[in-house]
Amino acid sequence: MRPVAHGGRQMTSKGSGGMGGGGTPLDEVVEGTSGRDVIDSGYTGDPEGDRVDHNDNAAGTNDDVIEAYGGDDRIEAGAGDDTVHAGGGRDYVAGGAGDDRILGEGGDDHLYGGDGDDELCAGDGRDDVNGGDGNDVLAGGADSDRLHGNAGDDVLYGGAGIDSLWGGGGDDVLVGGEGADHFDGGTGSDVIKAEGGDAVDGGRGGSDDDRLQVEGTVQVLVGGVYHTLSPGDSLDLGAGTNAWGTVFFPDGKFLHFQNIERIESVDHHDDGSGDCGTGGGTGGGAGLDYVVEGTDGNDVIDVHYTGDPEGDRVDHNDNAAGTNDDVIEAYGGDDRIRAGAGNDTIHAGEGDDYASGDDGDDTLWLGEGDDKGSGDAGDDRIFGEGGNDVLHGGKGDDVLSGGAGNDVLEGGTGNDILAGNAGDDDLKGGKGDDELCGGDGDDRLDGGTGNDVLDGDAGADVLIGGKGADILQAGAGDTADGGTGGTDIDTLQLEGAVEVHIDGGGVYTLSPGDILDFGSGANLSGHAVLGGGETVPFSNIERIESVEHHEGGTGCICFTAGTMIATPHGEVPVQALEVGDRVITRDSGVQRIVWIGTQRFGGRKLLEHPALRPVLIRAGALGGGLPERDMLVSPQHRMLLVSREVDLLYGEPEVLAAARHLVGRPGIEQVTAREVEYVHIMFERHELVLADGAWSESFQPGDWSLGTVGAEQRAEICAIFPELAEAVGQDRPVAMPAARRSLKKHEVKLVVL
Repeated sequence: MRPVAHGGRQMTSKGSGGMGGGGTPLDEVVEGTSGRDVIDSGYTGDPEGDRVDHNDNAAGTNDDVIEAYGGDDRIEAGAGDDTVHAGGGRDYVAGGAGDDRILGEGGDDHLYGGDGDDELCAGDGRDDVNGGDGNDVLAGGADSDRLHGNAGDDVLYGGAGIDSLWGGGGDDVLVGGEGADHFDGGTGSDVIKAEGGDAVDGGRGGSDDDRLQVEGTVQVLVGGVYHTLSPGDSLDLGAGTNAWGTVFFPDGKFLHFQNIERIESVDHHDDGSGDCGTGGGTGGGAGLDYVVEGTDGNDVIDVHYTGDPEGDRVDHNDNAAGTNDDVIEAYGGDDRIRAGAGNDTIHAGEGDDYASGDDGDDTLWLGEGDDKGSGDAGDDRIFGEGGNDVLHGGKGDDVLSGGAGNDVLEGGTGNDILAGNAGDDDLKGGKGDDELCGGDGDDRLDGGTGNDVLDGDAGADVLIGGKGADILQAGAGDTADGGTGGTDIDTLQLEGAVEVHIDGGGVYTLSPGDILDFGSGANLSGHAVLGGGETVPFSNIERIESVEHHEGGTGCICFTAGTMIATPHGEVPVQALEVGDRVITRDSGVQRIVWIGTQRFGGRKLLEHPALRPVLIRAGALGGGLPERDMLVSPQHRMLLVSREVDLLYGEPEVLAAARHLVGRPGIEQVTAREVEYVHIMFERHELVLADGAWSESFQPGDWSLGTVGAEQRAEICAIFPELAEAVGQDRPVAMPAARRSLKKHEVKLVVL
């Protein structure tokens, strides 16, 4: 049998294996080309006639070897214990049933193990690797990868790069490797092997025993007390305690942890090679895993579906709690999914899918492809991704996010939130008081009936209020129509200084804070000239406002007196801190405060300016028991949100959200006060500090935030950072970049805490 050489790799067949369709001997390797191949059971492009799942290997089984070579390929290995070399390009690989070995090699790949105890090796590129069911081994490569263990007792190796590792269910082992990695153990008793610079979360809730393992002699700060650990030492914090704290290393690096029950010091991590060569685990017996799984084909998954390998069913009261709250994983193919009763979660996967949540408060992740998603009854959340999607909220207060592509979003009845995101989108609020945000692209927003808020965001957008008292937030390139008929008051909101021309009337110059109110039913038309000379035509408008920024802007970024800040010596009230004091930060370890400022507002000021009133975040309102006690912050103060869902939505696991954008969630409200004292603390860079046990921001000076402090305090800051005085007001980048991405109001509303 001759060797087969492609792409720099030489392979030799294992046996005779029969003859191909043209009399050519099979070499038992299913080969792709350098182009974009779809290699599955229907693929016939192999030069020797080898096929996937045709019982044509040397042993006459479906244990296939697949060589895809270059190109952006889609590979579905199907049944058997398969070996897949994806080659170069951006590939999608699904192992299917069996104990598979998948090598992503070059390119930004999506690797999915499926059933069985699989080995998945990412290779070069920014890869997304999911083990699926079974006890799997996942290894990242040289770049920043995302590894999801999913069900089973998995082993995850991050490798080089800044990686995100999620263990999922089971007792997992997570090893970061080089780079500042993010860990989430998930459920089960996990072992996390981390280094300085990493962020560690053992997994929220439960009574499990999550272990953090570090190398060498370290100092551990937990509960305001320091502990020194040398190799062989262990600090037992108690099962289910979900403790948080900081580990300091001799080289000056550190890591932050939360939801950890035990910390161990070792000489060196016994982490194996991480090269996908260690096997897929010990295996396990069959049984329900509480996930209704499809295949990589075109599935119909509903109450009649029986194709799940473990026997899980839709609406058979067979989830872990014995209810009909189903989790459905459809995977590839053009699928049709109906979740039925219960509060369901659907992952439609790749392909042009149709998914319906039916009854209950459902969450639909539609994935790549031109998908259709319907929430039907209940308060649903529907997320598109790539492709041109059509999303229907149905009844209830729904959240719809289009993702990339030119999407159509229809809220239906209820008070809905619609976010078009990228692409030229068509947003229809329907009945109810809705919030619509177009995002990037040239969008069309129609509020429908009810008192709606429409924000075109970037692009040349068309804003139509419809019936009701609507607020239209317009900018350069937009056209605004409040809606015909009625006696309501529709408001056109514009940013900065504007010149308003009323058809058949006068010309008015507005500065931020100014309002033109022509009374109910005026239905005026005209155009506004923005500060940059752009024109915004409008019609059927009764009220015109000039604001500093569409999302508000009144207030300051700071804590309130009484907030407890974590320092190397324990927690200290923020008002007791002084310049030069050391504070624990998430990114830079222990840092000294370079400036402190305070502002006090009395009851009358707070009554006249409601936007200055503090936001109350009750204990546990941010999830995971955070904050540890009730805390008050200014409305503009940003809190850190960390979750897998955040990463799925925005491509990074940690983001900042302004407190006022969290108002309305359980335990978070803006409150009245007789007086309030706000306290700013600032460092050499924008930092994240532990306040009442939750991570939140320090003061970040810039054009807007410097405008909220007094002239004397502004001069103090500019004396410390002279470059700020040069940048502020000059349309130049702020000299102190943000520690994390900051979400907009509509983006925050897509996140569940």
